[in-house]
Amino acid sequence: MSDQDRNDLLTIPEAAEMLRVSAVTVSRWLKQGRLPSYRVGPRAVRIRRVDIDQVLAPAVATEVAAFESERSAGSGPISPASEPDSALPSREERIAVNDEVMALRDRILARRKGQTFASAADDLSKTRQKRGKRQ
Repeated sequence: MSDQDRNDLLTIPEAAEMLRVSAVTVSRWLKQGRLPSYRVGPRAVRIRRVDIDQVLAPAVATEVAAFESERSAGSGPISPASEPDSALPSREERIAVNDEVMALRDRILARRKGQTFASAADDLSKTRQKRGKRQ
């Protein structure tokens, strides 16, 4: 193995520093298979610099290029208001969804014979009281 190849292999802390994340995050990525690694001993793990560069590469180059061109044009940050109106559901569609939600709510209440669920605040306070009594 040449010196260049050895310099291309990084330890988990070195990779974490390069990616600006914690060593725990890099270890988790290794377990998930998001970042390939190589064993150089029974416990020693190394990561190639090329693989880290691929993690840092943009997922969709066209989106990055579009963002860069808008940014260089001086149009400022992209806001939700700049999205086309066709991306938003129409008023009628929103009303239809709301009607479906209300019908589902009524069916659930009918199945539960009109009883609603207890609020989470009540459950939390009961649990806290129980814990306080145990200590």
